[in-house]
Amino acid sequence: MPKTRKVRIGSAGGEIEFAVRIINAARSKNYRMWFSAPDTLTLSKPARSGESEALDFLFQNSDWILKNRGNEIPTTTLSDYLKEYPALHFDGEAWLAQIIPARSESFVYQDDREHKIIFAALGDSGAELEKIFFKFARARISKLANLASLETGLGFSKISVRDQSSRWASRSSSGTLSFNWRIALLPEHLQNYIVRHELAHTKFMDHSTAFWIFLNRICQPAKKLDAELAKVSGNFFRIRLS
Repeated sequence: MPKTRKVRIGSAGGEIEFAVRIINAARSKNYRMWFSAPDTLTLSKPARSGESEALDFLFQNSDWILKNRGNEIPTTTLSDYLKEYPALHFDGEAWLAQIIPARSESFVYQDDREHKIIFAALGDSGAELEKIFFKFARARISKLANLASLETGLGFSKISVRDQSSRWASRSSSGTLSFNWRIALLPEHLQNYIVRHELAHTKFMDHSTAFWIFLNRICQPAKKLDAELAKVSGNFFRIRLS
């Protein structure tokens, strides 16, 4: 998964601190950077370039950062996103996400005949929709993780699903897998990639060559999938909860 670290650069008013999310672009020969959130800069680097080289590029372009800080990708609500992109992918098929008002309580219903996932939410604030979608995401991600664990023989202690603004997932030294709820919005092959990526950290906690060789054994083609995920991440991280 992409690394995130805190960086400080000087300005006329003193130092400013922001998060930098470093991602690999397998086929790119150039560096690119953009603000994916007001205080989160995404830095895309060639895969063979080291982190220190990427940070050198960042500091060399500090004037651009100071000028563009705060010009993040426009955000959207989950409700608006699902209305514009209503397809959800799981179990090898595409499902239509449909949002309807609920009468007494919010719930999620899977209509197998119509191939729909119906989100019935109380009120119109969006908070209830987010609440039930979060539960849907937790169930979806847990199912994927348990299945991948059985198939690979790689275990974990527990699963946590959270609202992370710039990370897809992480694995703690105690074996807890933490996932971003937005994974449930991704194409299914990228959902599987993220889960298996974190399970691979059972063997290798770093992103060494050995890690990528191992990951490629359980999820091919790992590098290509990682580059694809990096390319589309901005579209999903712009979705904000209330």
